Amino acid sequence: MKKNLLRLLAGTMAVAMVLSLAACGGDDKKSSSSESGAGSSSQTSSVAEESSSEDSSAEDSSAESSEAAAPASGKFASIQEFLDDPTVKGQLDSMIESLTAGDDSMAVDVKGDGNKLVYTFTFVGEEFGEDKISVMSAALEEAMSNQRSTFENIASSLSQAIEVEDPKVVVTYATEDGTEIYSEEFSAK
Repeated sequence: MKKNLLRLLAGTMAVAMVLSLAACGGDDKKSSSSESGAGSSSQTSSVAEESSSEDSSAEDSSAESSEAAAPASGKFASIQEFLDDPTVKGQLDSMIESLTAGDDSMAVDVKGDGNKLVYTFTFVGEEFGEDKISVMSAALEEAMSNQRSTFENIASSLSQAIEVEDPKVVVTYATEDGTEIYSEEFSAK
């Protein structure tokens, strides 16, 4: 049990760091493209629009809708849109795959829910009685309190890349049948 707990905590931190780095990188990428477009002449703008139009027709429809939904600020419109960005999704999928490779005892899900980035770590194929849940919950509460600043910083970085007010990060651990072992919500600092 302790081995699984430590592994889940390490996995939580690894996935959290990928999203934190992606949030910072996503903001820079979108900001630099919008800043360079702001200083160009109208002739250059129309050429860029034609080029952009041709390029976008070659992209798939999900990428087009992602770009179309981005506000003028250069930020993603929602947390889910950020998670659906091909670069972020690729990094996240790669990290989750490396955490769960060869081990079916843990499932990891990351999704956007309004202003919340929700991490759900699910124990698969393990029996959980009330005593085990109680022990795991206490251990997770202590471990997560040591990581509070990390998740607060991730919530803060979300507002740099995503057009969202009062972003939150929620970390939930659950059993396979959906019983919540532990959950905590972290606000931007």
